[in-house]
Amino acid sequence: MADELVYRAPPAPETSRRVYVLPVDLVKRIHEYGYSNGHQSEVAAVRELLENALCPKGGA
Repeated sequence: MADELVYRAPPAPETSRRVYVLPVDLVKRIHEYGYSNGHQSEVAAVRELLENALCPKGGA
C-alpha cells in the first residue's frame, strides 16, 4: 500500500554474548569506575574501559 509508513533504520551492529570470570577486586573497581563516571550499567562501564584501552584517542 502506498499509505503505509516504512521505517528505514540502519541494521543493528553484530553482537556476541560472552561471560568472563574476573577476580572480585577487579569487579569492585569496575563498579566504582561505573558509579563515579555516571554509567547506568556495569556493561556501559566495561564497554567504555575497553574502548579506551583498545582504541585510545590520539593513538594509532
